[in-house]
Amino acid sequence: MLSKSAIRKAQTVSATNEPVASSPQAAASALEQAASPGKPQGRYEGVRWSEIRPLGSVDRYVEIISTQWGKARKSLIDIGRYLNAAKSDPSVPEGEFMKMMKERLPFSWETAHQLRSVAEAIDTGRFREEELPSAHTVAYQLVTLDERAEKLAREKGLVTPNVSRSAIIRFKNSLRPEKMIDRRRLEQERDRLRTRLMEIEQLLSDDHDGGKGRGRVTIDGTAKVIDPD
Repeated sequence: MLSKSAIRKAQTVSATNEPVASSPQAAASALEQAASPGKPQGRYEGVRWSEIRPLGSVDRYVEIISTQWGKARKSLIDIGRYLNAAKSDPSVPEGEFMKMMKERLPFSWETAHQLRSVAEAIDTGRFREEELPSAHTVAYQLVTLDERAEKLAREKGLVTPNVSRSAIIRFKNSLRPEKMIDRRRLEQERDRLRTRLMEIEQLLSDDHDGGKGRGRVTIDGTAKVIDPD
């Protein structure tokens, strides 16, 4: 049986700087796993190529791969939750949070922003986790819809795990209002320019047909030499 002090320590301290357990039960489990021989801490305990054996059917491969993909998807959502927790943590200054987002994470600021948005949309109840696409880039396109657009997307059957990013982009583009033009004003401007163009052509024609000196301006005057002395 683990002592309460050991459990509290497991909740707040991690020798590998990895995310720690969030409950006494999880902390106890983490300590017990750490005490197990042959399991180094802070390392990925995934399957090795040498350990994989033929599964015998496509269905089994689909089952295993889908399971692993589900784990990866949940991990991405958890990462978004940790990012949101860091954002709201009073012990993390705003400047330090932005520096972490831009410089200290193993992925881009854009990816971090998308993961935060997806996790927030799930945790605030706007979307259910199971109705969002597995790819966070596609889920992000859905969760950034405003309330009106989200309602329309649901009516059109776009809020589904199988929706494609291109389908959402087309939907978003369809919501953009068409550029309205003042047809009457443009027609008036066109007629004005046509009239002015006819006037200019008439002036040029008169100048060409009027003969020598017509259309020219002569300035009369007398030149006077000024002695600089």
